[in-house]
Amino acid sequence: MKYLVFGIIFILFQSDYDTLMPWKPDEKLEWSNFQGEPPGNPGFMRAVTHSIVTVRHVSFEDDIPCFKVFCEFDRSKSWTLTNEKSDLEHEQLHFDISELYARMIRKKMDSLMIIKEKRVEVYRQLARDLLAKKNMRQKEYDQQAYASLDKQNEWIHKITTELKNLEKYEFIDQE
Repeated sequence: MKYLVFGIIFILFQSDYDTLMPWKPDEKLEWSNFQGEPPGNPGFMRAVTHSIVTVRHVSFEDDIPCFKVFCEFDRSKSWTLTNEKSDLEHEQLHFDISELYARMIRKKMDSLMIIKEKRVEVYRQLARDLLAKKNMRQKEYDQQAYASLDKQNEWIHKITTELKNLEKYEFIDQE
């Protein structure tokens, strides 16, 4: 019986892991990554990217909290009704915007660590504030670029530049 319970838990964790794809600079989304079921009435939407920024408290070093910040694409919640290249570029930029805000969180948390901030809540509030801004930026992006290739290209340039400026804060898994 112990083995069965362990097997079920392992399958659940493995299943969750299999649906999440970390953001990587040299890997772009493909339509095959979009494995979720579209809603019954998607309205005007042709595809949806479900990207997640996770902030995880992992340890303390000299009473200073240390966090890991991940940006991942959830295959099981992302869906598509199209195979158009321009739509895929649009969805990729949603993922890139999430990575941009993950980098911003890492940068701000590094600043708090430098000044030796010890209150976990200060770090958590910083993350909440930036995640709220990320959500607003995602909406702004859709409003401006959803039906305009010119605006789409402007956003690609803008977000690519911002990612480059924060390249130092790209997550590198060291485990």
